[in-house]
Amino acid sequence: AIRAFNNFLDSYTGEDKNLLERIVQIEIEGTQLAKVAAANADQSVELLHLGGGTNTTDNDFAPQLAPDGSLLYSSAIGGTTRIYQSELMGESWSKGELPSNFPLINNGQFANASLSPNGQRMYFTVCEEGTFGDLKTRCEIYMITLDGVVWSQPKRLPDAINAAGVTNTHPFVTQRNNTEFLYFASNRSGGGAQGGMDIYYATRNINMPGSAFSQPINLGPPVNTNGDEVTPYYDADQGRLYF
Repeated sequence: AIRAFNNFLDSYTGEDKNLLERIVQIEIEGTQLAKVAAANADQSVELLHLGGGTNTTDNDFAPQLAPDGSLLYSSAIGGTTRIYQSELMGESWSKGELPSNFPLINNGQFANASLSPNGQRMYFTVCEEGTFGDLKTRCEIYMITLDGVVWSQPKRLPDAINAAGVTNTHPFVTQRNNTEFLYFASNRSGGGAQGGMDIYYATRNINMPGSAFSQPINLGPPVNTNGDEVTPYYDADQGRLYF
């Protein structure tokens, strides 16, 4: 693969060569990483399949453990993407079901749930009907709050986050001190956009009610590139962003 990439760089003369050189160099780095990754793998890590309670023949993705120990995840079972919940029963997970206390959403497909650390706020995306998973499918980010044991009706986040005419998706929420950080992916232009889907973040004071977030900030290079950066996950303990 590396030889083929280098042969391409030596022979290609198109007008977009400078752009493609950057892309190909990233591919070469990835190929070099693959050569040593297996030898450096942590053999103490055990991967277990969660079984047929949560996994189906359709796409099952975006899992997150809730404070009560249940598993929230998204599934496209039946051709429509929804958020499901499963309980650990002994050593196996129960069949995933729509959360009984979740609000009714009639239009669009909803997925990619992210719970605040205290479990009181949930962010997720509602996407247009159609081919879910295509980055061209337009999505917007919504928020619900837990009132006792029942979730509120969904509230669309402000236009600053849900920019018009573009996709805004993959929310991930974390908190530090008195500030809540919302990371998400968007293919908007301007404001430092690097191209394709980029990762942004916005903040709010957790002592203030509602969803008054700051203007989103593009994480910029080296996180964002002219390709697509999606599915951010911030490990607060390690201070490390995965995407």
